[in-house]
Amino acid sequence: MATAVAGTAATVTWSALAVLVSGRGLGAGNEGFYLLAYGRWHEDRRTFTGAQYLYGPLFDLLGHDIGGLRLLRLTSILVVHLVLGIAFARWLRAHRPWAPRGSSWEYAVASLVTASGAILYGWLPRTPGYNDVTVLGSELLVALMLVSLRAADRDRDVPLLVGAAIGFVAGAMVLAKPPSAVSLVVILIASAFTLHLAGARPLRLALPMVAGVVMFALAVQVLVDPWSQILPPLRQQISIVSGSTHSPLEVVTWYAESSLEVLAAALVLCAPTAIAVVIARFLPTTLPGRHATVGVVGVAASAALLASVGGFRSGAGNVLAFASGIAACVLLVLTSSAVRRLRKPVRVSSYAMVLVLLGIVPLLQGVGTNNALYATAVNGAGLWIALTIALVTARPWRATTASVIALGATTLGVTISVVVGVDGLVHEAGGAGLLTGAWAHVDGSSELASIALPASEADTYSRMRSDLGITPGSHRPMLAFGELAQYVLILGGRPIGEAWYSSYDDGLNAADLRAACRHGNPWGDQQPLVVANRDPSATELAAWRVCGVDFSTEYRDVTPPAAPDGVRVLRWAGDTAVRPDAAGSP
Repeated sequence: MATAVAGTAATVTWSALAVLVSGRGLGAGNEGFYLLAYGRWHEDRRTFTGAQYLYGPLFDLLGHDIGGLRLLRLTSILVVHLVLGIAFARWLRAHRPWAPRGSSWEYAVASLVTASGAILYGWLPRTPGYNDVTVLGSELLVALMLVSLRAADRDRDVPLLVGAAIGFVAGAMVLAKPPSAVSLVVILIASAFTLHLAGARPLRLALPMVAGVVMFALAVQVLVDPWSQILPPLRQQISIVSGSTHSPLEVVTWYAESSLEVLAAALVLCAPTAIAVVIARFLPTTLPGRHATVGVVGVAASAALLASVGGFRSGAGNVLAFASGIAACVLLVLTSSAVRRLRKPVRVSSYAMVLVLLGIVPLLQGVGTNNALYATAVNGAGLWIALTIALVTARPWRATTASVIALGATTLGVTISVVVGVDGLVHEAGGAGLLTGAWAHVDGSSELASIALPASEADTYSRMRSDLGITPGSHRPMLAFGELAQYVLILGGRPIGEAWYSSYDDGLNAADLRAACRHGNPWGDQQPLVVANRDPSATELAAWRVCGVDFSTEYRDVTPPAAPDGVRVLRWAGDTAVRPDAAGSP
């Protein structure tokens, strides 16, 4: 019962905080990109992700309410993790005859899985994106597989509706992140093999799965946009991205290197626990509570080391720290479980395959981006927490050192997820001034009318708009180099094609520019206003020349005094829509 109360309290804490701050703050970079894409989902179709066709229409239904869109994401996170937790707990009970009778045990298991959903606020923006679709979609697929296995365990046919749901979810995942199709096939094949081992008939679900895919395709065709308008620009942008970024071999190498990096960091975090176990061998065997003491002290020491390296803090720049912390927890549980199972043969079974899937699905769903694999995999920590719970409860409880370490590591994994998620929500919403600071709206910005920003930040953006002569509803074309998409939103601009212009991948930026000008310069006497945090590279300057613009001589720095340090605004020399004296010079 204590576990259920703790898990529920943790979930209520982070979800209530997410509700309270839903209308405050604006995330940098990613959130601006998604909001621009969703606000103009049917206008700017050049995008490497189809997530805008899933969330864009919903954003329209919400009246472009940013807070409402954030609440939609919160709801999806809670619902999917709750469904996963319940499906996992019910399946696990069939393999735990020693578990206490009644629903409280299942509730406790489900509450821990649900609480771990907070990790999705660790570094991702509060606005939903393609990572949400792939993570939550993968977790739903695992939940549906567990529902099927439970039916097989009870000698019942798997409901055909499960197959249709699998097909529908798979369709959404592929649209949101087309490269995920390969990983999705692996997940589906492994799931089919698992069902086969359980005595179910996975082929029985084949036709309903196809029907589910067809239903998804029809829903998009009828309710969103014709596929003839969605697929060509999506294929073109994916071709640009794949041709301008790293080769598949380079990406695989990067995945391997980053995985080894997080594994090495996780092993270092496991060291204090290992040292405690070694020291315990020299303690008197008659010492009361010896096993529990060693386990608690060891895990606490690892937790202290994690805290010293920032493993309980959020942020895209801190993912390695908290991801290695969760990886360390999984390693401790795996090692403890291996010690408890010494000399016991491991056989291939549906139960064993479920454990394998819980371990690898977070990794598989993370494939398909240029991010470090651990950064995308850690978003699926709910599955890893389920894995650790399965291993901790694999035998009736005995207070051995291995058991206490496994239980402590599982508790630590959930704690990391919740604390990092809460920190992410606070940081994105305004940081230390969340409760005591003053809040205000950006003057004249209809795009940001639904959210309040810290007063100083809102004033900065209001003065930038005023100094540049930005009028409400002007929607002039803009480019934001250096992952500054939020400034296009703040200044009421219209992005040029893909709203994401990288800080480091100038080849991709140049390819995007050339694609925008493939039929000649389309902007006439209102060339794009440029926001940047660096000088353009030679590759990007060459792309500007393809557009008929000599950026070095035709663009002027008009950065307003109110602009944050490092942010520059540049306008075309012939542009009369932006005040030429914004920076005090022509």
